[in-house]
Amino acid sequence: MQARHRIEKRVDVRVVRRAQQRVSHGAKVRHELLGERERRAAEPAFLAFDPDRARLQGESPDDLRELSLVLAAWMFLLGKRVRSMDEGRELSEQMISSGKARDKFREMIRLQGGNAAVMDNPGLLPQAQEKADVKSPASGFVTGIMCEQIGTAGVLLGGGRARKEDSVDPAVGIMIHKKVGDPVSAGEPLCTIYYNSAERMASAAPLGDAQRHAQ
Repeated sequence: MQARHRIEKRVDVRVVRRAQQRVSHGAKVRHELLGERERRAAEPAFLAFDPDRARLQGESPDDLRELSLVLAAWMFLLGKRVRSMDEGRELSEQMISSGKARDKFREMIRLQGGNAAVMDNPGLLPQAQEKADVKSPASGFVTGIMCEQIGTAGVLLGGGRARKEDSVDPAVGIMIHKKVGDPVSAGEPLCTIYYNSAERMASAAPLGDAQRHAQ
């Protein structure tokens, strides 16, 4: 009985140790990716409204491309498709340059009942009827981007669901023009809000005011 007890204790220790390693590794990944998201945050938030349609044609800003490659490399590594982040990044770049990533995205659209033709003609995507700039109240530098508040504002605009039965307006969203550390002049737009409902815009406006950082 004592020998059996010692074996069970040793197994338990190994299981706990492996679990701790997995949790620690996952927390490290999440911390790195969330930090990168805030540093890179000048970019559209929410669905189809993105005015920069070139990214559907395989073109994108360098920082967005870099983050996408890092995310894809992590997924390949966590899925045990590759043995290192370097291999994951190389595979990600190959998928993009070969057109396989684009073809897979086209397939994903079709499987979910969407119109895959938007990949070749982004003008088919829904368009918001109205837009408004959120301007900086002072000159200075952007010291932070409140990602959670931006997400909440997008939901209030109709770009997400507060309840599961809510409908989603794919044309609305928020285009963020500045990143952390960028200089900004008084009156310069920090972001542009694309919307279809004046009532929803009014409900999201206070969060837009809270988003403005300059010092």
